[in-house]
Amino acid sequence: MKAALEHYASAALMAGSNQLEGDRYRQEMVRPRLDKNQKLVRELGVVDSSPIWLNVNGVIQPMHQLTVDAQKLQDLVTYVARGLYFHHVGYPLGPDFWPDVAMKHPDHEPALWASIADYFPIGCPRFGADLGRGSFVYEGAQSPANKGFSVWRMAWHGVRLHGENTPPQGVGTWWAITRPTAEALAAVEARLAIEPKSES
Repeated sequence: MKAALEHYASAALMAGSNQLEGDRYRQEMVRPRLDKNQKLVRELGVVDSSPIWLNVNGVIQPMHQLTVDAQKLQDLVTYVARGLYFHHVGYPLGPDFWPDVAMKHPDHEPALWASIADYFPIGCPRFGADLGRGSFVYEGAQSPANKGFSVWRMAWHGVRLHGENTPPQGVGTWWAITRPTAEALAAVEARLAIEPKSES
């Protein structure tokens, strides 16, 4: 499952790369792979399409439009968030926690961070890296109060996704918040419900 997601996502993201070396990625890495996988070519809508020019953050840039399965990318981000947690924290994310993954409208990101910022105060463990000169950029933080509660923000190749309710420049960052699972919360609520009340 994970390998299939990585295969799909790496082709989709590098095919739509807006990095300085995006054209080299497409010629040396993506095209040979797609030549061997016509099903993926059809899924992505890659038929030697030329880039279109779009205004991205005030700069006119060539953008390659592809048809991508957002659910597959979301599933991959789930795996990536768990991997980043393990890499930086030093142990796997516990079974009672799972990444809540979403792409956010740029205008809504400040409100999202404000809603969770108290859990990640100044001095809490923070992480980040820029791998491959923008090929994969991420930042994250771990709550000192609850080690399983973490937040990650990541982007690949400057790729922008367009869909319903997205801004003209598209959306390019994924958020993953490792929260308690519904089952874990239900177990806590059940335990609290049956605990005897202390007599005054």
